[in-house]
Amino acid sequence: MAEREIKIGFPEAKMEALEFFLKENDTTVEKVLREHLDKTYEKSVPQQVRKFVESKMTPQTEEPAQNEAGNARHGRGQGRRSTRTGADWRYVHEYVENRR
Repeated sequence: MAEREIKIGFPEAKMEALEFFLKENDTTVEKVLREHLDKTYEKSVPQQVRKFVESKMTPQTEEPAQNEAGNARHGRGQGRRSTRTGADWRYVHEYVENRR
């Protein structure tokens, strides 16, 4: 799955001090932020939605015969894969809310 880059501003003097002390602990700002984002994701996103997201992150393998048949029917690049749109996520959110 593609990754989205996050860009934020932070005072330069603070960043230099932070990088210096994180380096002493053999880590980086990026590693610390990634860990924090992972923890926030785990805390904020319901388990059913996390399972859904993870299922979309792992590539599904198809039988070669099915793959060839799919390419013949749908044309190149138009197989069964779909990308999630905002409407899809609203549906997932509604589903989770109704299960509570």
